Amino acid sequence: MKNKVTFLFGAGAEGEGNYNMPSGITYFYDTFLSDDFNNKIGEQLKTIMTERTFSEWVDEYKYRQNHINNKNLIYSAILRKGIILFCRTIESFKTDYKNDIISILTNDQLEEFYDESEIKEVKEKNSNKTDFDKELKTLLSKVNEKFEISRISPVLKPFFYNKAGILKFDESKLSISTAGVLDSYFHTIINPSKYGKVKFSIIMNYYWACYTCIVNYMIKNNKAYFSKKLDVDVSDNNECLILSRLEEVDKIISNMEPEDFNCNDDTYYNLIRARLCDKESNYSCCGILTTNYTPYVKDCVNDESKLVYLNGRIGLFEIPDITSINTLSGTLDSNRIFFPYVLGQSYVKPIINRTQIETYHRAVHILSETDCLIIIGYGINDDDSHINALIRDFTLSKANAKVIIVCRNESENDLRKKLRTNGGKMEIVHWQNKSNSEVIADVFNLM
Repeated sequence: MKNKVTFLFGAGAEGEGNYNMPSGITYFYDTFLSDDFNNKIGEQLKTIMTERTFSEWVDEYKYRQNHINNKNLIYSAILRKGIILFCRTIESFKTDYKNDIISILTNDQLEEFYDESEIKEVKEKNSNKTDFDKELKTLLSKVNEKFEISRISPVLKPFFYNKAGILKFDESKLSISTAGVLDSYFHTIINPSKYGKVKFSIIMNYYWACYTCIVNYMIKNNKAYFSKKLDVDVSDNNECLILSRLEEVDKIISNMEPEDFNCNDDTYYNLIRARLCDKESNYSCCGILTTNYTPYVKDCVNDESKLVYLNGRIGLFEIPDITSINTLSGTLDSNRIFFPYVLGQSYVKPIINRTQIETYHRAVHILSETDCLIIIGYGINDDDSHINALIRDFTLSKANAKVIIVCRNESENDLRKKLRTNGGKMEIVHWQNKSNSEVIADVFNLM
């Protein structure tokens, strides 16, 4: 009997050395902090949405080109998350910098670390409190420029470093993502006129920034193919082209097959496919789960019915008014405002349609038939707790459940803590300093 396996792929499976798609911090910078949205994409998107309305059933809402890259707002939230993490894990930090911390965090955040009387006393006495937002604005203007780290407040200093005199964020100590920043805006999708037009437009524009970022990487990584199909010389920056010729671009991507992908033979997907297609193979693939949005995963399996896109995909779009998910042609038939079905970086994901529920039902069914789950390119973190839950449930579902996780250098204990499970057998493959071929060989040896 063949061993039943399922693969879970994250952004790392399509990143550098595979399809050179953005992931992690690069994806964050290219979407949420990109000046391209406000300089280019917003104007083009306004043209698409001008004649569209949110709904005929609720108060009128017209498209708004609100900025999504308020860097001061985003980095203040990220630094506050860093300060909170340090308070939780380093006892001396919350003691040594108590006055500054109390001036920076909100009361509900502070109550986790200090007594109410303690907070009140410090706030009353601390007339010369740290002007966090003012200092942050200065620091943001100096990042990637010459700046003495000694000039930074002690409470913020751990989150920066100097490299040859140039000020840098210490990304190893900060959760650089939009998670926790946009989550509180999701409810505005229900009715922006009632719950917040500006916040809704920020969510909508963010999803479009995610879409144009991903599609632009696909185009610039395969310039010859897209230049021929669009009859134009594409460049490294095609955001306006994508939106001005949205239907054509969408159709081209929808019709792409593995032979159209511009990639090497030694991508994770190609290497896995070769092993699964080997007549001597002792493995049966139950399914492929992916958090990625692109069609590249078709490189991995012959049967597309086995593919499950957990976080949305290129080619589907949402009409928030009636919570529908459809192809672009089906979406354009409506006169309503729409945005791409791509779930960005957030701690929680908005469930708005039966398509999402059915997707997760398929994932659960696939895992119920699986003996071994192989995880590649997916960083187990707080951003995708819903997927972590699927992994955790799988480890607890059967006595012989096995999970193989490909990661940089984490230990089994670290990963079990993140997943919060002692169930199943767990094997670890470290990809650092290894070729893709060596990684996949290690994975199949453990299966």
